Amino acid sequence: MPVAGAHAEEIDDDTHIRTTNLKSAKQNNGTRSDTNNSEDTPNAVPDDNSDSDQSVDAAPTVQASKIPKPQGEPGRPGYGGYTLATELTGWTNQDYADVNNYVKAKATAILNTRLLYNKQVEAKLAQVCDKAKQHFPILCKYEAEWPVRDLLKLHLKYTLEQYRKATRAQKKNAD
Repeated sequence: MPVAGAHAEEIDDDTHIRTTNLKSAKQNNGTRSDTNNSEDTPNAVPDDNSDSDQSVDAAPTVQASKIPKPQGEPGRPGYGGYTLATELTGWTNQDYADVNNYVKAKATAILNTRLLYNKQVEAKLAQVCDKAKQHFPILCKYEAEWPVRDLLKLHLKYTLEQYRKATRAQKKNAD
């Protein structure tokens, strides 16, 4: 998150990162500096001083710097999806296990584990995501808490299948 006077990273149309010194742009009130400072050149401010607030590049939004969700469905790498553990680059196996166990415990406590993810109450899903973000701040780096939501999808799919198997077995034994 940018701080006044700090360098902000922005992504242009070609997804190249460029830096802008926000403090110097504000101090110049929208005018270009006569000196060719390397900090100011990647994102020079126009000479037109008539609308200085709009001529300064806005700080990037928090959402722009977050890690986007990969294409496809979690747990289905052979069918256009991906393996969640491999997409979470920089996570150790222990990190993954800790987050996974925490999410499973919260899902069991808060959600109906006999329903799939898309049948859950969104407020309860958000509650699990918020608790996970509070417990594991690394999750704040991801758009819409997609690692937590993917773990929930996988866990709820598993718990529903286990419930169905148990129900079928009971029904079979009763006959």
